[in-house]
Amino acid sequence: MATDLINVLKKLWFYLLYFMVTIFFCYQLTKLNKNLLEHFSSDAYLEIIAYNNYQSLNFFALSIFLCFIGVLMIILTFKNMYFFTEETETMIGVIVCVLITIVLMITIIILINNPILKAILSLGVGSALIGYLVANNK
Repeated sequence: MATDLINVLKKLWFYLLYFMVTIFFCYQLTKLNKNLLEHFSSDAYLEIIAYNNYQSLNFFALSIFLCFIGVLMIILTFKNMYFFTEETETMIGVIVCVLITIVLMITIIILINNPILKAILSLGVGSALIGYLVANNK
């Protein structure tokens, strides 16, 4: 039984690495969100973005990157399913890993949504609107 588990872990090592990195990232993102909401109101978009040398933008970029990597891993797993279908234990491990990956991606989206994503979207939409009005006001 132990050798079966080791074989499954050898095949799914990239998921385990992704889980560790993503869980650590979510922990750090939770701490950042708490700091942002302690120091600023949720409507202080510029301050939220500029906080601690634009740390919010870095976390936003990492969120996009981690979600992209998660989606890519799931796609490649299903594309190469023949590699995982040898044993029942491996197939169960793949299904569990895919489900955990989906849950982690949803967690990232929820965590980045408040207040960082709101600030980025508000400033982005506002900037686009101002740019449109300036460009069309000849």
